[in-house]
Amino acid sequence: MKPILVRRYESSDLYPVVSLFTRSVHEVNCRDYNSEQLAAWAPELPDMEAWADRLASGSVFVGEQDGAIVGFARIVLDAAQTAYLDLLFVAAEAQGLGVGCILMEQVTAWTISQGVRTITSDVSITARRFFEQQGFKVIAKQKVRRRQVEFRNFRMERCLSGWTHEG
Repeated sequence: MKPILVRRYESSDLYPVVSLFTRSVHEVNCRDYNSEQLAAWAPELPDMEAWADRLASGSVFVGEQDGAIVGFARIVLDAAQTAYLDLLFVAAEAQGLGVGCILMEQVTAWTISQGVRTITSDVSITARRFFEQQGFKVIAKQKVRRRQVEFRNFRMERCLSGWTHEG
């Protein structure tokens, strides 16, 4: 197995990242969400301008294996100076290979470097178990709407007290 390398997102990554997001939602999250929810969450024709704007802010990391993007994460600081993990997606074919763990480690190191000790995220039903394995706790069950379609997800939080980054 080739190593997974993490680097900063570049604007030339826009199409591969959005494609990965769309495929991941439809191929992985289909275990827990119906076709109407999947279409609302990741439309067949994504708004590339909105994606470009979203990925141009915050800190975005991509995971690559053998030159292909296999995962990505976006984290931002909110008004309360809490780190908010906005996106963390791994390609269906790369599930279980450690990509999510490597991206989470990068996000955690970035959070610590900002002097912040708490990460929050709105987490899908599908991703809840992974986030719990990464030390996150559910702080609220939520019902959210996207494009007039209701979803269930979880507000989760991880406190980083005592966490140090080595390497």
